[in-house]
Amino acid sequence: LGESVGVPAPPSKGASSSIAAAADAVVELAPPMLEFEVIPQDKRLDLHRRLECSEFDAPRNRLIASDGFGIFCINPEDGSWKRVTVTAYMHEISCINPDNGNVVFRYSSAFPSSIAEFFSVDVEMGLVFEVSLSAFHNWRWGFFPERLICLPGGEMLGMDDNDYIMTVDAAGDCKEFRHTSADLCAGVSNERGIFSTSGHSVVGWLHEGGHEVVLAGCKSEPGRRDGVGPHVRYGNLMHPQVNSRYLFVRDWDTDTWEWRFSRLDLGSLRVETMRISGLSHDGLQSFCASDHALFAVRVVWDAEAADYEVLLLRAWLDPFEEDLSVGAAVASVDLSAPVSSLTFLVAGGAALHIDRRLLAARSAHFRGLLCSGMREARSGEVDLTDDADADEASVSVVLRYILSGSWEGPSNISGLAFRVRALAHRWALPRLVDLAELRLHRLLGPSTVLSFLGRVVGTRSFLEEACWALMDARSAEIMQVNEPCLDTLIRENPSLAKRLLLWRGGA
Repeated sequence: LGESVGVPAPPSKGASSSIAAAADAVVELAPPMLEFEVIPQDKRLDLHRRLECSEFDAPRNRLIASDGFGIFCINPEDGSWKRVTVTAYMHEISCINPDNGNVVFRYSSAFPSSIAEFFSVDVEMGLVFEVSLSAFHNWRWGFFPERLICLPGGEMLGMDDNDYIMTVDAAGDCKEFRHTSADLCAGVSNERGIFSTSGHSVVGWLHEGGHEVVLAGCKSEPGRRDGVGPHVRYGNLMHPQVNSRYLFVRDWDTDTWEWRFSRLDLGSLRVETMRISGLSHDGLQSFCASDHALFAVRVVWDAEAADYEVLLLRAWLDPFEEDLSVGAAVASVDLSAPVSSLTFLVAGGAALHIDRRLLAARSAHFRGLLCSGMREARSGEVDLTDDADADEASVSVVLRYILSGSWEGPSNISGLAFRVRALAHRWALPRLVDLAELRLHRLLGPSTVLSFLGRVVGTRSFLEEACWALMDARSAEIMQVNEPCLDTLIRENPSLAKRLLLWRGGA
Protein backbone atom coordinates (compact mmCIF):
# COMPACT_ATOMS: atom_id res chain seq x y z
CA LEU A 1 0.00 0.00 0.00
CA GLY A 2 2.99 2.26 0.48
CA GLU A 3 3.30 2.37 -3.31
CA SER A 4 0.91 5.33 -3.24
CA VAL A 5 3.33 7.56 -1.36
CA GLY A 6 5.10 9.93 -3.70
CA VAL A 7 2.85 9.30 -6.70
CA PRO A 8 2.77 12.45 -8.86
CA ALA A 9 -0.34 14.59 -9.13
CA PRO A 10 -3.12 13.64 -11.57
CA PRO A 11 -2.73 14.74 -15.19
CA SER A 12 -4.11 18.03 -16.41
CA LYS A 13 -7.38 18.04 -18.32
CA GLY A 14 -5.51 18.44 -21.58
CA ALA A 15 -3.21 15.50 -21.03
CA SER A 16 -3.20 12.93 -23.79
CA SER A 17 -6.95 12.40 -24.09
CA SER A 18 -6.49 10.00 -26.99
CA ILE A 19 -4.32 7.69 -24.90
CA ALA A 20 -6.81 7.81 -22.01
CA ALA A 21 -9.69 7.01 -24.37
CA ALA A 22 -7.79 4.07 -25.81
CA ALA A 23 -7.01 2.78 -22.33
CA ASP A 24 -10.67 3.04 -21.37
CA ALA A 25 -11.66 1.09 -24.45
CA VAL A 26 -9.25 -1.71 -23.57
CA VAL A 27 -10.53 -1.94 -20.00
CA GLU A 28 -14.17 -2.23 -21.11
CA LEU A 29 -13.55 -5.23 -23.38
CA ALA A 30 -14.01 -7.88 -20.72
CA PRO A 31 -14.42 -6.58 -17.16
CA PRO A 32 -14.56 -9.34 -14.53
CA MET A 33 -17.99 -10.64 -13.60
CA LEU A 34 -19.55 -10.94 -10.14
CA GLU A 35 -22.25 -13.61 -10.22
CA PHE A 36 -24.48 -13.32 -7.15
CA GLU A 37 -26.46 -16.36 -6.04
CA VAL A 38 -28.83 -16.77 -3.11
CA ILE A 39 -27.50 -18.82 -0.18
CA PRO A 40 -30.37 -21.09 0.97
CA GLN A 41 -31.45 -20.51 4.57
CA ASP A 42 -33.39 -22.87 6.84
CA LYS A 43 -35.09 -20.05 8.72
CA ARG A 44 -35.75 -16.46 7.76
CA LEU A 45 -33.99 -13.60 9.50
CA ASP A 46 -36.19 -11.90 12.11
CA LEU A 47 -35.59 -8.20 11.55
CA HIS A 48 -36.56 -5.00 13.33
CA ARG A 49 -35.64 -2.91 10.31
CA ARG A 50 -33.38 -3.08 7.25
CA LEU A 51 -30.43 -5.44 7.62
CA GLU A 52 -26.95 -4.15 6.79
CA CYS A 53 -23.85 -6.28 6.24
CA SER A 54 -21.36 -4.55 8.50
CA GLU A 55 -18.18 -6.60 8.86
CA PHE A 56 -16.66 -9.91 7.81
CA ASP A 57 -14.71 -11.60 10.60
CA ALA A 58 -12.11 -13.40 8.46
CA PRO A 59 -10.22 -15.32 11.20
CA ARG A 60 -13.50 -16.87 12.39
CA ASN A 61 -15.21 -17.02 8.98
CA ARG A 62 -18.43 -15.29 10.00
CA LEU A 63 -20.47 -12.35 8.80
CA ILE A 64 -21.56 -9.74 11.33
CA ALA A 65 -24.69 -7.79 10.41
CA SER A 66 -27.06 -5.37 12.10
CA ASP A 67 -30.58 -4.05 11.64
CA GLY A 68 -29.96 -1.14 14.01
CA PHE A 69 -31.35 -2.87 17.11
CA GLY A 70 -30.14 -6.44 16.74
CA ILE A 71 -26.64 -7.76 15.99
CA PHE A 72 -26.55 -10.97 13.96
CA CYS A 73 -23.85 -13.56 13.29
CA ILE A 74 -24.28 -15.33 9.93
CA ASN A 75 -22.50 -18.42 8.63
CA PRO A 76 -21.37 -17.55 5.07
CA GLU A 77 -21.32 -21.18 3.99
CA ASP A 78 -24.97 -22.12 4.55
CA GLY A 79 -26.67 -18.87 5.58
CA SER A 80 -27.49 -20.11 9.09
CA TRP A 81 -27.63 -17.32 11.65
CA LYS A 82 -28.17 -16.37 15.26
CA ARG A 83 -29.07 -13.14 16.99
CA VAL A 84 -26.15 -12.17 19.21
CA THR A 85 -27.87 -9.41 21.15
CA VAL A 86 -30.69 -6.87 21.05
CA THR A 87 -30.10 -3.28 22.14
CA ALA A 88 -32.67 -0.96 23.65
CA TYR A 89 -31.51 1.96 21.54
CA MET A 90 -30.40 2.21 17.93
CA HIS A 91 -26.74 1.31 17.55
CA GLU A 92 -23.93 1.41 14.98
CA ILE A 93 -21.27 -1.30 14.69
CA SER A 94 -17.80 0.22 15.08
CA CYS A 95 -15.42 -2.72 14.55
CA ILE A 96 -14.60 -6.35 15.31
CA ASN A 97 -11.87 -6.84 17.90
CA PRO A 98 -9.16 -8.87 16.09
CA ASP A 99 -7.90 -10.40 19.33
CA ASN A 100 -11.14 -12.05 20.47
CA GLY A 101 -13.78 -11.52 17.76
CA ASN A 102 -16.02 -9.39 19.98
CA VAL A 103 -18.21 -6.84 18.21
CA VAL A 104 -17.70 -3.26 19.35
CA PHE A 105 -20.70 -0.97 18.86
CA ARG A 106 -21.91 2.43 19.94
CA TYR A 107 -25.32 3.96 20.40
CA SER A 108 -26.34 6.57 17.88
CA SER A 109 -25.81 10.25 18.63
CA ALA A 110 -29.44 10.53 19.80
CA PHE A 111 -28.58 8.40 22.85
CA PRO A 112 -28.01 10.35 26.08
CA SER A 113 -24.36 11.43 26.29
CA SER A 114 -24.23 10.65 30.04
CA ILE A 115 -24.16 6.91 29.19
CA ALA A 116 -20.93 5.34 27.95
CA GLU A 117 -21.07 5.24 24.16
CA PHE A 118 -19.07 2.14 23.28
CA PHE A 119 -19.86 -1.44 24.23
CA SER A 120 -18.45 -4.82 23.32
CA VAL A 121 -20.47 -8.00 22.85
CA ASP A 122 -19.11 -11.54 23.02
CA VAL A 123 -20.51 -13.21 19.88
CA GLU A 124 -20.45 -16.69 21.41
CA MET A 125 -21.96 -15.87 24.83
CA GLY A 126 -23.98 -12.74 24.02
CA LEU A 127 -22.50 -10.92 27.01
CA VAL A 128 -22.30 -7.12 26.68
CA PHE A 129 -19.90 -4.93 28.60
CA GLU A 130 -18.73 -1.36 28.47
CA VAL A 131 -15.54 -0.40 26.66
CA SER A 132 -13.44 1.91 28.81
CA LEU A 133 -12.49 5.14 27.07
CA SER A 134 -10.52 6.59 29.97
CA ALA A 135 -7.28 6.52 27.96
CA PHE A 136 -8.90 8.91 25.49
CA HIS A 137 -10.89 11.04 27.95
CA ASN A 138 -7.96 11.58 30.33
CA TRP A 139 -5.52 12.69 27.63
CA ARG A 140 -4.62 16.37 27.94
CA TRP A 141 -7.82 18.30 27.15
CA GLY A 142 -9.82 15.12 26.56
CA PHE A 143 -10.56 13.24 23.38
CA PHE A 144 -14.05 11.91 22.67
CA PRO A 145 -14.08 9.40 19.81
CA GLU A 146 -17.05 8.98 17.49
CA ARG A 147 -15.57 5.77 16.07
CA LEU A 148 -13.38 3.15 17.72
CA ILE A 149 -11.12 0.65 15.92
CA CYS A 150 -9.51 -2.15 17.93
CA LEU A 151 -6.01 -3.09 16.77
CA PRO A 152 -4.06 -6.29 17.54
CA GLY A 153 -2.39 -6.47 20.94
CA GLY A 154 -4.92 -4.34 22.79
CA GLU A 155 -4.26 -1.06 21.00
CA MET A 156 -7.21 1.19 20.12
CA LEU A 157 -7.62 3.89 17.52
CA GLY A 158 -10.23 6.59 18.03
CA MET A 159 -11.61 9.14 15.57
CA ASP A 160 -13.63 12.20 16.50
CA ASP A 161 -16.02 14.40 14.50
CA ASN A 162 -13.26 17.02 13.96
CA ASP A 163 -11.23 14.57 11.85
CA TYR A 164 -8.60 13.88 14.50
CA ILE A 165 -7.15 10.41 15.05
CA MET A 166 -5.68 9.20 18.32
CA THR A 167 -4.02 5.82 18.94
CA VAL A 168 -3.47 4.44 22.44
CA ASP A 169 -1.46 1.35 23.35
CA ALA A 170 -2.53 -1.51 25.61
CA ALA A 171 -1.22 0.37 28.64
CA GLY A 172 -3.43 3.38 27.84
CA ASP A 173 -0.64 5.69 26.70
CA CYS A 174 -1.07 7.90 23.66
CA LYS A 175 1.03 6.71 20.71
CA GLU A 176 -0.22 9.12 18.10
CA PHE A 177 -2.47 12.13 17.69
CA ARG A 178 -2.96 13.61 14.22
CA HIS A 179 -5.40 15.50 12.06
CA THR A 180 -6.71 14.08 8.78
CA SER A 181 -8.27 15.77 5.77
CA ALA A 182 -10.85 13.02 5.22
CA ASP A 183 -13.79 11.84 7.30
CA LEU A 184 -12.60 8.39 8.38
CA CYS A 185 -15.36 7.83 10.94
CA ALA A 186 -17.52 6.24 8.24
CA GLY A 187 -14.59 4.31 6.73
CA VAL A 188 -13.82 0.60 6.59
CA SER A 189 -10.72 -1.07 7.97
CA ASN A 190 -8.43 -4.05 7.55
CA GLU A 191 -5.02 -4.96 8.94
CA ARG A 192 -3.36 -2.32 6.72
CA GLY A 193 -5.40 0.73 7.65
CA ILE A 194 -8.69 2.63 7.45
CA PHE A 195 -10.20 3.52 4.09
CA SER A 196 -12.82 6.06 3.12
CA THR A 197 -13.82 8.40 0.32
CA SER A 198 -13.07 12.10 -0.01
CA GLY A 199 -14.66 13.98 -2.87
CA HIS A 200 -14.06 11.85 -5.96
CA SER A 201 -11.15 9.89 -4.49
CA VAL A 202 -10.43 6.93 -2.23
CA VAL A 203 -8.18 7.73 0.72
CA GLY A 204 -6.47 5.57 3.31
CA TRP A 205 -4.99 6.01 6.75
CA LEU A 206 -2.12 3.52 7.04
CA HIS A 207 -1.39 1.96 10.42
CA GLU A 208 2.26 1.51 9.44
CA GLY A 209 3.71 4.97 9.53
CA GLY A 210 0.48 6.65 10.61
CA HIS A 211 -0.16 8.79 7.56
CA GLU A 212 -2.96 9.58 5.14
CA VAL A 213 -2.67 9.01 1.38
CA VAL A 214 -4.90 9.39 -1.65
CA LEU A 215 -5.00 5.90 -3.16
CA ALA A 216 -7.03 6.48 -6.32
CA GLY A 217 -8.95 9.22 -8.06
CA CYS A 218 -8.85 13.00 -7.74
CA LYS A 219 -10.76 14.71 -4.93
CA SER A 220 -11.92 17.63 -7.06
CA GLU A 221 -12.25 16.10 -10.53
CA PRO A 222 -15.11 13.66 -11.26
CA GLY A 223 -15.21 11.24 -14.15
CA ARG A 224 -15.35 7.59 -15.04
CA ARG A 225 -12.04 5.94 -15.84
CA ASP A 226 -10.22 2.82 -14.76
CA GLY A 227 -6.46 2.95 -14.37
CA VAL A 228 -3.86 3.26 -11.63
CA GLY A 229 -3.71 5.63 -8.67
CA PRO A 230 -4.21 9.33 -9.46
CA HIS A 231 -5.19 8.60 -13.07
CA VAL A 232 -8.43 6.92 -11.99
CA ARG A 233 -11.63 8.95 -12.12
CA TYR A 234 -14.69 8.34 -9.94
CA GLY A 235 -18.15 9.88 -9.88
CA ASN A 236 -20.09 10.33 -6.63
CA LEU A 237 -18.66 7.64 -4.37
CA MET A 238 -20.69 5.48 -2.00
CA HIS A 239 -19.59 3.61 1.13
CA PRO A 240 -16.72 1.19 0.34
CA GLN A 241 -15.90 -2.27 1.63
CA VAL A 242 -12.51 -3.93 1.91
CA ASN A 243 -10.78 -7.29 2.30
CA SER A 244 -7.06 -7.95 2.66
CA ARG A 245 -6.30 -7.22 -1.02
CA TYR A 246 -9.09 -5.16 -2.58
CA LEU A 247 -11.32 -2.20 -1.82
CA PHE A 248 -14.74 -2.40 -3.48
CA VAL A 249 -16.89 0.67 -4.08
CA ARG A 250 -19.84 1.94 -6.11
CA ASP A 251 -19.94 5.35 -7.74
CA TRP A 252 -22.65 7.27 -9.60
CA ASP A 253 -21.82 8.97 -12.89
CA THR A 254 -23.90 12.15 -13.08
CA ASP A 255 -23.21 12.50 -16.83
CA THR A 256 -24.44 9.04 -17.88
CA TRP A 257 -26.76 8.49 -14.90
CA GLU A 258 -25.28 5.05 -14.40
CA TRP A 259 -23.83 3.12 -11.49
CA ARG A 260 -20.34 1.64 -11.63
CA PHE A 261 -18.96 -1.04 -9.31
CA SER A 262 -15.18 -1.31 -9.17
CA ARG A 263 -12.35 -2.86 -7.21
CA LEU A 264 -9.11 -1.16 -6.15
CA ASP A 265 -6.07 -3.41 -5.74
CA LEU A 266 -4.42 -2.14 -2.54
CA GLY A 267 -1.04 -3.45 -3.70
CA SER A 268 -0.81 -2.04 -7.22
CA LEU A 269 -3.50 0.71 -6.88
CA ARG A 270 -5.09 -0.48 -10.13
CA VAL A 271 -8.86 0.15 -10.38
CA GLU A 272 -11.00 -2.13 -12.52
CA THR A 273 -14.72 -1.93 -13.30
CA MET A 274 -16.71 -5.09 -12.58
CA ARG A 275 -19.93 -6.42 -14.06
CA ILE A 276 -22.71 -7.72 -11.82
CA SER A 277 -25.31 -10.41 -12.41
CA GLY A 278 -27.99 -11.74 -10.09
CA LEU A 279 -28.32 -8.48 -8.19
CA SER A 280 -29.11 -4.88 -9.09
CA HIS A 281 -26.87 -2.00 -8.07
CA ASP A 282 -29.51 -0.91 -5.57
CA GLY A 283 -29.09 -4.29 -3.92
CA LEU A 284 -25.42 -3.51 -3.34
CA GLN A 285 -26.17 -0.69 -0.94
CA SER A 286 -25.27 -3.10 1.85
CA PHE A 287 -22.48 -5.59 1.23
CA CYS A 288 -19.21 -6.78 2.74
CA ALA A 289 -16.20 -8.72 1.50
CA SER A 290 -14.14 -11.70 2.55
CA ASP A 291 -10.96 -12.67 0.72
CA HIS A 292 -12.93 -15.15 -1.39
CA ALA A 293 -16.42 -13.68 -1.85
CA LEU A 294 -18.71 -10.67 -1.66
CA PHE A 295 -21.87 -10.92 0.43
CA ALA A 296 -24.99 -8.80 0.01
CA VAL A 297 -28.52 -8.80 1.39
CA ARG A 298 -31.74 -8.23 -0.53
CA VAL A 299 -35.16 -7.64 1.00
CA VAL A 300 -38.13 -9.02 -1.00
CA TRP A 301 -41.86 -9.25 -0.29
CA ASP A 302 -43.07 -12.80 0.31
CA ALA A 303 -46.76 -12.73 -0.69
CA GLU A 304 -47.44 -16.21 0.67
CA ALA A 305 -46.11 -15.34 4.13
CA ALA A 306 -47.36 -11.74 3.88
CA ASP A 307 -44.01 -10.56 5.17
CA TYR A 308 -40.65 -9.31 3.98
CA GLU A 309 -37.93 -11.89 3.44
CA VAL A 310 -34.22 -11.16 3.71
CA LEU A 311 -32.05 -13.04 1.23
CA LEU A 312 -28.32 -13.49 1.66
CA LEU A 313 -26.39 -13.54 -1.62
CA ARG A 314 -22.82 -14.50 -2.39
CA ALA A 315 -20.51 -13.85 -5.37
CA TRP A 316 -17.20 -15.69 -5.50
CA LEU A 317 -14.09 -13.63 -6.19
CA ASP A 318 -11.73 -16.49 -7.07
CA PRO A 319 -12.70 -17.06 -10.74
CA PHE A 320 -11.21 -13.79 -11.95
CA GLU A 321 -7.98 -13.73 -9.92
CA GLU A 322 -4.95 -13.45 -12.22
CA ASP A 323 -3.24 -16.16 -10.18
CA LEU A 324 -3.54 -17.83 -6.80
CA SER A 325 -2.64 -15.82 -3.73
CA VAL A 326 0.50 -16.92 -1.94
CA GLY A 327 -1.51 -18.68 0.78
CA ALA A 328 -3.78 -20.42 -1.71
CA ALA A 329 -0.79 -21.41 -3.83
CA VAL A 330 0.95 -23.03 -0.87
CA ALA A 331 -2.27 -24.78 0.10
CA SER A 332 -2.62 -26.18 -3.43
CA VAL A 333 0.86 -27.71 -3.55
CA ASP A 334 0.94 -31.50 -3.68
CA LEU A 335 3.33 -32.27 -0.81
CA SER A 336 3.53 -35.90 -1.87
CA ALA A 337 5.14 -34.89 -5.17
CA PRO A 338 8.97 -34.93 -5.15
CA VAL A 339 10.68 -31.56 -4.77
CA SER A 340 11.96 -30.38 -8.14
CA SER A 341 13.35 -26.99 -9.12
CA LEU A 342 13.37 -24.98 -12.30
CA THR A 343 16.66 -23.19 -12.93
CA PHE A 344 16.90 -19.79 -14.62
CA LEU A 345 20.29 -19.20 -16.27
CA VAL A 346 21.05 -15.49 -16.64
CA ALA A 347 23.89 -13.38 -18.00
CA GLY A 348 27.07 -13.43 -15.95
CA GLY A 349 26.82 -17.14 -15.15
CA ALA A 350 24.31 -16.83 -12.30
CA ALA A 351 21.73 -19.58 -11.81
CA LEU A 352 18.49 -18.95 -9.91
CA HIS A 353 16.39 -21.85 -8.62
CA ILE A 354 12.69 -22.00 -7.72
CA ASP A 355 10.33 -24.82 -6.72
CA ARG A 356 8.39 -25.98 -9.78
CA ARG A 357 5.27 -26.67 -7.73
CA LEU A 358 4.98 -23.13 -6.36
CA LEU A 359 5.87 -21.64 -9.73
CA ALA A 360 3.07 -23.59 -11.43
CA ALA A 361 0.58 -22.74 -8.68
CA ARG A 362 1.29 -19.00 -8.83
CA SER A 363 1.74 -18.42 -12.56
CA ALA A 364 -0.47 -19.53 -15.45
CA HIS A 365 2.38 -18.81 -17.88
CA PHE A 366 4.85 -21.12 -16.16
CA ARG A 367 2.16 -23.67 -15.42
CA GLY A 368 1.61 -23.95 -19.15
CA LEU A 369 5.36 -24.08 -19.83
CA LEU A 370 5.96 -26.87 -17.32
CA CYS A 371 3.09 -28.94 -18.70
CA SER A 372 3.97 -28.38 -22.36
CA GLY A 373 6.74 -30.93 -22.78
CA MET A 374 8.97 -28.20 -24.24
CA ARG A 375 12.75 -28.23 -23.83
CA GLU A 376 12.63 -26.10 -20.65
CA ALA A 377 10.17 -28.50 -19.02
CA ARG A 378 12.30 -31.53 -19.91
CA SER A 379 15.68 -30.08 -18.98
CA GLY A 380 14.55 -28.11 -15.97
CA GLU A 381 16.41 -25.03 -17.21
CA VAL A 382 15.31 -21.72 -18.73
CA ASP A 383 18.23 -20.21 -20.63
CA LEU A 384 18.07 -16.40 -20.53
CA THR A 385 21.76 -15.70 -21.05
CA ASP A 386 21.11 -13.84 -24.32
CA ASP A 387 18.15 -11.84 -22.99
CA ALA A 388 19.08 -8.21 -22.31
CA ASP A 389 16.20 -7.79 -19.85
CA ALA A 390 17.03 -10.91 -17.83
CA ASP A 391 19.93 -10.31 -15.47
CA GLU A 392 20.27 -11.65 -11.96
CA ALA A 393 18.65 -8.59 -10.37
CA SER A 394 15.56 -8.44 -12.62
CA VAL A 395 14.86 -12.18 -12.67
CA SER A 396 15.29 -12.28 -8.88
CA VAL A 397 12.64 -9.58 -8.47
CA VAL A 398 10.25 -11.55 -10.70
CA LEU A 399 10.81 -14.87 -8.91
CA ARG A 400 10.52 -13.27 -5.48
CA TYR A 401 7.26 -11.64 -6.60
CA ILE A 402 5.96 -15.05 -7.65
CA LEU A 403 6.87 -16.43 -4.22
CA SER A 404 5.69 -13.49 -2.09
CA GLY A 405 3.21 -11.45 -4.14
CA SER A 406 5.20 -8.27 -3.51
CA TRP A 407 8.15 -6.35 -4.91
CA GLU A 408 11.31 -7.47 -3.15
CA GLY A 409 14.28 -5.50 -4.43
CA PRO A 410 15.56 -1.95 -5.03
CA SER A 411 12.82 0.55 -5.83
CA ASN A 412 14.88 3.52 -7.04
CA ILE A 413 16.67 2.07 -10.09
CA SER A 414 14.78 2.86 -13.28
CA GLY A 415 16.75 0.42 -15.43
CA LEU A 416 15.85 -2.46 -13.13
CA ALA A 417 12.19 -1.45 -13.05
CA PHE A 418 12.06 -1.35 -16.87
CA ARG A 419 13.67 -4.78 -17.14
CA VAL A 420 11.23 -6.23 -14.60
CA ARG A 421 8.36 -4.59 -16.46
CA ALA A 422 9.46 -6.23 -19.72
CA LEU A 423 9.76 -9.68 -18.11
CA ALA A 424 6.41 -9.29 -16.34
CA HIS A 425 4.74 -8.44 -19.67
CA ARG A 426 6.33 -11.46 -21.33
CA TRP A 427 5.44 -13.85 -18.51
CA ALA A 428 1.84 -12.61 -18.07
CA LEU A 429 2.18 -11.07 -14.59
CA PRO A 430 0.01 -7.94 -14.92
CA ARG A 431 0.14 -7.00 -11.25
CA LEU A 432 3.93 -7.01 -11.35
CA VAL A 433 3.74 -4.75 -14.41
CA ASP A 434 1.72 -2.34 -12.28
CA LEU A 435 4.25 -2.51 -9.44
CA ALA A 436 7.12 -1.77 -11.85
CA GLU A 437 5.24 1.15 -13.40
CA LEU A 438 4.45 2.60 -9.98
CA ARG A 439 8.16 2.62 -9.16
CA LEU A 440 8.94 4.28 -12.45
CA HIS A 441 6.14 6.77 -11.79
CA ARG A 442 7.85 7.78 -8.56
CA LEU A 443 11.10 8.38 -10.49
CA LEU A 444 9.33 10.41 -13.18
CA GLY A 445 10.45 14.02 -13.47
CA PRO A 446 11.64 16.64 -15.98
CA SER A 447 15.07 14.98 -16.27
CA THR A 448 13.71 11.45 -16.85
CA VAL A 449 10.46 11.91 -18.73
CA LEU A 450 11.91 11.86 -22.26
CA SER A 451 14.06 8.78 -21.66
CA PHE A 452 11.03 7.03 -20.11
CA LEU A 453 8.86 8.04 -23.06
CA GLY A 454 11.44 6.56 -25.40
CA ARG A 455 10.83 3.16 -23.80
CA VAL A 456 7.03 3.27 -23.53
CA VAL A 457 5.85 5.45 -26.43
CA GLY A 458 3.01 3.75 -28.30
CA THR A 459 2.24 1.26 -25.51
CA ARG A 460 -0.84 3.18 -24.29
CA SER A 461 0.13 2.23 -20.77
CA PHE A 462 -0.45 4.01 -17.49
CA LEU A 463 3.22 5.07 -17.50
CA GLU A 464 3.01 6.56 -21.00
CA GLU A 465 -0.08 8.52 -19.98
CA ALA A 466 1.77 9.85 -16.92
CA CYS A 467 4.70 10.92 -19.13
CA TRP A 468 2.47 12.87 -21.52
CA ALA A 469 0.66 14.46 -18.57
CA LEU A 470 3.97 15.72 -17.22
CA MET A 471 4.95 16.94 -20.70
CA ASP A 472 1.73 18.95 -20.90
CA ALA A 473 2.22 20.44 -17.45
CA ARG A 474 5.97 21.31 -17.57
CA SER A 475 6.96 21.36 -21.24
CA ALA A 476 9.26 24.42 -21.13
CA GLU A 477 11.22 23.10 -18.15
CA ILE A 478 11.51 19.63 -19.68
CA MET A 479 12.89 20.93 -22.97
CA GLN A 480 15.40 23.14 -21.17
CA VAL A 481 16.64 20.33 -18.91
CA ASN A 482 16.94 17.83 -21.78
CA GLU A 483 18.36 20.13 -24.46
CA PRO A 484 21.93 18.70 -24.23
CA CYS A 485 20.72 15.15 -24.95
CA LEU A 486 17.85 15.79 -27.39
CA ASP A 487 19.90 14.87 -30.46
CA THR A 488 20.86 11.52 -28.96
CA LEU A 489 17.29 10.76 -27.86
CA ILE A 490 15.89 11.53 -31.32
CA ARG A 491 18.60 9.58 -33.12
CA GLU A 492 18.10 6.49 -30.94
CA ASN A 493 14.30 6.61 -31.00
CA PRO A 494 12.71 7.89 -34.25
CA SER A 495 9.21 6.91 -33.08
CA LEU A 496 9.61 9.20 -30.08
CA ALA A 497 10.79 12.02 -32.35
CA LYS A 498 7.69 11.63 -34.52
CA ARG A 499 5.39 11.58 -31.51
CA LEU A 500 7.07 14.69 -30.05
CA LEU A 501 6.48 16.54 -33.29
CA LEU A 502 2.81 15.60 -33.19
CA TRP A 503 2.62 16.62 -29.55
CA ARG A 504 4.16 20.03 -30.20
CA GLY A 505 1.62 20.48 -32.98
CA GLY A 506 -1.24 19.74 -30.58
CA ALA A 507 -2.07 16.28 -32.00
